[in-house]
Order: sequence, then C-alpha cells, then structure tokens
Amino acid sequence: MTSYTGGAHGAHWTEVHNLLTTPLRSLSIEELFEDPTAGLKSISDFAITELLKSGAPDSVRDERWVREGAGPDPKNFRAFNLTSRGVLVTFDEYQVASYAEGVSEVHVPYDVVAGRLHPPLAAKVMDRDL
Repeated sequence: MTSYTGGAHGAHWTEVHNLLTTPLRSLSIEELFEDPTAGLKSISDFAITELLKSGAPDSVRDERWVREGAGPDPKNFRAFNLTSRGVLVTFDEYQVASYAEGVSEVHVPYDVVAGRLHPPLAAKVMDRDL
C-alpha cells in the first residue's frame, strides 16, 4: 500500500493477512509458537544475522537500527507469510534500513523454528505446499 503525506517521498507499508481456516480467523506471529517469547527470539536472531550480512557493500546498515527493527517484538513481525519452505518476514522502509534501501525481506527456514512451532501447525505447514 502507499500514501503521500507530503515530504520527499510517499509512505509505503505491507499488508499481510494470515488466516487459519478451521475456524476461520487471523493468525498472529505469536500464535505460531508454543512459547511465543522463545519463538520470536529465534526468528529475530536469524533475521538480524541475515539483515546485517545482506547489506550492499556500499550501504551503511546501522546495526542498532536493525536490532531495534527486527528485535523480538511482535510488532516487528506483523508482516509475515508462511511459505512451503519457511516464514517470509517483510520489513518496510525505515524499519531496519533507510528508505533508499527499500523493503527488506528475510526468509526464515522452518528448520530454524521447527522445534518451537505449535505441533499441529508444524504438521500442516511442513507437510504440504502453501
């Protein structure tokens, strides 16, 4: 989505809707895990590592910015998608990097979080293509 509110450039944000079908309802990042604190920490640690090593050679990726924007806070992981291989996390502009660097994505393989997922959910997402 995009919006122009004045200034040098517009504001963009990612809208993601993850749904459980039985019963039909939204799924939050915390609900993926038996222990949400440990689950968020594992996703956060992986994302921070990937973001810090993925910056372009001439980019000035601020480690503090990355650690705050990808820290283990549920609001940092509101834009996630479950894929056949793992959890795709989208970080909007200014969340972990400057506007010029654009949107950042980190694909967290299921094997990184497999031991932390709710068992019924793990069986669903790891045994079929999404």
